[in-house]
Amino acid sequence: MPRLDLVVASHDALLELARKRFKVASDAVNAQRILQLEDKKFAAGEHWDAGIKKQREEDGRPCLTIDRLKPQIKQVTNQQRKMRPAIQVNAVDNAADPKTAEVLQGMVRHIENQSDADDAYDQAGKDQTEIGQGWWKYCTEYLDDKTGNQKIVCDRIRNPFSVYDDPAALRRDRSDRRFLFETCWLEREEFKARYPKATL
Repeated sequence: MPRLDLVVASHDALLELARKRFKVASDAVNAQRILQLEDKKFAAGEHWDAGIKKQREEDGRPCLTIDRLKPQIKQVTNQQRKMRPAIQVNAVDNAADPKTAEVLQGMVRHIENQSDADDAYDQAGKDQTEIGQGWWKYCTEYLDDKTGNQKIVCDRIRNPFSVYDDPAALRRDRSDRRFLFETCWLEREEFKARYPKATL
């Protein structure tokens, strides 16, 4: 059985490493995210500068918005819906079994169908079209509280700004990343309910 002080030290070291890496990731994308947020607002129809809009409203002048961007976004996202990404399992060498690959392919299709993966892919495609970056995730969920059995699901990430990737990753598919963070906001009461032993 491991010594308690070693376990605590390893947890502390892990948290310290996570904090350092998160700071590296957030510092690397802060300037880019300001521009992406402006793009997101513009795509939502907020084309007027806040100060100019307020002044015009005080003067009783109209603030017309002729949204020519939304049809272009729709054109791209509609094409994405026609060619959604999908996982393909292939038997690639002599040691591979095509029947096993076929079974795994069926399992993947079942996971995608049961978790409405199309919704996740569409959300990521829309975000990518609007701000140049979109995400979805594969994770596990408990089936019930008694057995501890889990299922794999494909889930959408509604807020693309909640993900912080390793800025040092160079490959196009990001397979050389060392870390990736997904953040979320919790009310203090909810945090205490979820993690009663945690210190704030």
